[in-house]
Amino acid sequence: MFKKIFITFLLFFISNNIKCQNNKFSLQFNYLSNIIFQETQYNANIYTIKKNMIGGFDFGMIINTELNFKNKKSFFELESGITYSKVKYLTTLDLNTNSKYNIETNFRTYNIPLQFIIKVKLKDKVTGKMGIGNIISICPSDIYSEYVENNDFINNEFYEISYYTNRLQNNLTSSLGVNYKNDKHEFYFGIKVIRPYKKTEFSTIYFDHIKTGEQQIILDLYKNLFVFEIKYYLP
Repeated sequence: MFKKIFITFLLFFISNNIKCQNNKFSLQFNYLSNIIFQETQYNANIYTIKKNMIGGFDFGMIINTELNFKNKKSFFELESGITYSKVKYLTTLDLNTNSKYNIETNFRTYNIPLQFIIKVKLKDKVTGKMGIGNIISICPSDIYSEYVENNDFINNEFYEISYYTNRLQNNLTSSLGVNYKNDKHEFYFGIKVIRPYKKTEFSTIYFDHIKTGEQQIILDLYKNLFVFEIKYYLP
């Protein structure tokens, strides 16, 4: 509901009050951190399964468009573009002994951000930026991962199939950072929080171990991300 209200208000605001000019293109590289990611866990009598995020990256092309109030100085920007993300998860089977088995899973998405940015000049070459918006994530396929080469699993059967809840997912995003510009180059350094509106993925985990027998578990995921951002503006 929030994303629909935000996009409708933004489009109305742009069409009635301001004009767009001075497009700037930048190359973006983000580190996706697990600082606010909540680990998913399932506990049984003789084993525990945990799924946690290790980290990830995001890179792509971003367009910043200045929004001017009837020829007055701009304090606002509209930011969009397209990026590619890859996030790595670690699923651990712990038999409550010294035996632990890990499966790594990589999730890929293509993303289209839309952010409304407020600019505040801090120093001669430094501008603060605060943003809020929505990110549409395009999820290409489900993921199959397996653990191999261990005789403790009957027929080597320990695998995980991860599914996206929807091929198109919406995420609320907010950002804070600074822009540095000199005579030759312009950079942006900041942080961003990305929170999905609902569950993003779920995983089916199957294993057949000599101590546990045949087991099948389903884990849900909410991909909350804390992001460290770097942008380099093209001349």
